[in-house]
Amino acid sequence: MRMNSNVVLGTLIKVIKLQLGDRFRSRGSKVITHSALVGMLVFAACAGARADTLINYGFSSATYSGNGDSASISGTFVWDATTGTVSLSGINLSGFDSTGTAPGAVSCTNCSTAIYDTSGGQYFEINNGPQALYLTFAHSLSLGTNDPLTLSANLGANLAEYQGGTNFTSVAGSANVAPEPASVALLGSGLIALAFAARKRRKA
Repeated sequence: MRMNSNVVLGTLIKVIKLQLGDRFRSRGSKVITHSALVGMLVFAACAGARADTLINYGFSSATYSGNGDSASISGTFVWDATTGTVSLSGINLSGFDSTGTAPGAVSCTNCSTAIYDTSGGQYFEINNGPQALYLTFAHSLSLGTNDPLTLSANLGANLAEYQGGTNFTSVAGSANVAPEPASVALLGSGLIALAFAARKRRKA
């Protein structure tokens, strides 16, 4: 499950209070504690404002096959849960289309995306064009959880296939949630604050 900035912030505050609040009584230590807390609160307000709507995904062992077609998907993408679209694509595709609109080898790096499921978040298209590949997921990408690839979405209304081709018959892998950069940075800033305070304590 994705890291929520508010949860990370709350945890860091509790840790700092436990490590610093009760152990250091000097004026300098209190200033360090309060400064660290205020700094993290400001950081969370600015950097984490959209952390819950922009979800980072990375493909893990993602493949489709069947009816002479194949597709191997790797890389990352950012899903915007507010608009139900891919806001940034680092998706890579390598495969073969034998039954679609333009049969032949298929490949792209940082593939373009289109045709999003803006209401359910269960499918979108990559490599927009005659060899477009329709990806389908078991759950809504807007949930921010690891999401297995499937052969169909929306009760079979949308199938995993190359444009104009026969649908795939086998699937493996998933799109897994990656840590949010804002949450990682917030965690890092909290650890730095703890290390600095501990150093001041040793010198005291």
